[in-house]
Amino acid sequence: MREIAAKEYITAVRLDGSTPWRILRLAIFPNIIDVIVAQATRALSVAILDISAVCFLGIGAQSPQPEWGTMIADSLDLSYIAPWNVILPGMAIMLSVVATNFLGEGLRKALQQGNE
Repeated sequence: MREIAAKEYITAVRLDGSTPWRILRLAIFPNIIDVIVAQATRALSVAILDISAVCFLGIGAQSPQPEWGTMIADSLDLSYIAPWNVILPGMAIMLSVVATNFLGEGLRKALQQGNE
C-alpha cells in the first residue's frame, strides 16, 4: 500500500485538496483490491488446512462433531479395510482448498479487468 501511496497520481489527488478518506476510497483502494482478494483467499485456504490438521492431531473438534481432520483421524484404523473412510474426507479438504483458490484467482482476474 505504501508503494501505491507514493505514486504520482496519489500526489496529484493530494495536491487537489482531497481528504485522506477520499484518497483512500477513490485512488488507493481500487488499485489494491485485487491483492486484498488474493491474500484473503489464500488465508482462507490456509485456515481450512490448519483447522483440519489441528483436528487430526486431536487438539481441535472432538469425535462427535463432524470435522474433516477428526474424520480422518478416527478412520485411520480402518484404512486397510475401508480406505474410502480416509480418502473421502481428504478429497473434501483438497477440493475445498482448490475451489477456494480458483474462486480467489477468478475474482482477482475479474477485478483486474474491471480496473483496466
